[in-house]
Amino acid sequence: MSVTPNPIAYKESGIPWVGKIPEHWEILPLQAVFKNRNENNFDKKIDLILSLVKDMGIIPYEEKGDIGNKSKDDLSQYKIARENDIVLNKMNAVIGSIGISRYVGLVSPIYLVLALRNRELYFPLYFSQMFEIKALQESLSQYASGIMKIRESIDYLDFKKMYIPIPPIQEQHAIANFLNKKTRQIEEFIAKKQKLIALLEEKKQTLINQCVTQGLDPSTPLKDSGIEWLGKIPTHWEATNIKNLASVRSGGTPNREVKEYWNGEIPWLRSEVCQNCFVKEDSIKEKITDLGFEKSSAKMCRKESTLIALVGATIGQVAFLTFDATINQNIASLYPQNKKLDCLYLFYCALTFKKQFAVLGDYAMANLSFIGNLKIPLPPLEEQKAIAEYLDTQIEKIDLTICKIKSQINLIKEYKTTLISEAVCGRVGID
Repeated sequence: MSVTPNPIAYKESGIPWVGKIPEHWEILPLQAVFKNRNENNFDKKIDLILSLVKDMGIIPYEEKGDIGNKSKDDLSQYKIARENDIVLNKMNAVIGSIGISRYVGLVSPIYLVLALRNRELYFPLYFSQMFEIKALQESLSQYASGIMKIRESIDYLDFKKMYIPIPPIQEQHAIANFLNKKTRQIEEFIAKKQKLIALLEEKKQTLINQCVTQGLDPSTPLKDSGIEWLGKIPTHWEATNIKNLASVRSGGTPNREVKEYWNGEIPWLRSEVCQNCFVKEDSIKEKITDLGFEKSSAKMCRKESTLIALVGATIGQVAFLTFDATINQNIASLYPQNKKLDCLYLFYCALTFKKQFAVLGDYAMANLSFIGNLKIPLPPLEEQKAIAEYLDTQIEKIDLTICKIKSQINLIKEYKTTLISEAVCGRVGID
């Protein structure tokens, strides 16, 4: 049985992010539905610290991991959020830092905490889903002010006057339950697809490891390489340090304060480009001038160089250059210095270095000496080229499959976004 009149008549809401709504719905200012909970914790009776994490919502602080700001020691400085309160980060709500609390706990004093005025008229989950609407989040910028856009903060005195659609309570329940079921199905679908991607990535890495360390012919006799991570290699192969076969060097960053060094024609790369991939020139946004290159320690890297990140979140990850470019000081560039080593084979060897970088531990930094002393297996040159060509073909197939799966995930996410918006605004039939 439908909870809304059938057929439904619609009216213009007058709210840009809402559009048309069922004719029997109300339109009320936010302050008619919510009150600003500005409850302090001066008596320190509550000790559960909560975090508001984009796309995750409100979670206990210890569950968020190494993300964002650290918690304060003085619990009296926090604001209290109670179960079913809506919490907004006043500076990041426009990009989705909004969530509903499932706990009684403490949040940052700079957050807004909205509590429903009447639970008999308003259902928390419906309003939580309302605040997931991207168009609503983006509209919050009109209530923000500040010196710079990135530091703008929502002004509650203006924000509380924002109009929102209000269905009858039974429709709020029906919409919330409908969306809860649908979004759970969507998240299960996404989880399965992400698991499949992980399996394909694992398959790809296993294939690279096997080909680089043991070649393409499974019948080839093997010998102990004498290197723990490498294990056995074909009897006719060698194993040697990278520095014996390739140049190993880093780069630098031109002075940011000298405008004449920047916005030129020479691509300049950060370590973030190292994502175990081929790097295309059109993906590089920062470029330096000839003068910037001459006046700095930036180094020119030849096309087909292998790059390895030395620090940060991408440490140990690699990239293959498909164009000439300069690099900064957080990247090592490798290029064969004799005819014993194939460029593309070197890249695939670098993709097997994960275990070698693991010995550096957490918060590690690698240097050029460490990179130069990394061991690689060395088949005859023609065999290197055959391995690289085979891996190119096989990995392209796997990557194409991964790309299709990611496209499916993006499409279902877009569907979820549209579904939430349409349902919350009463434009989806719910029985």
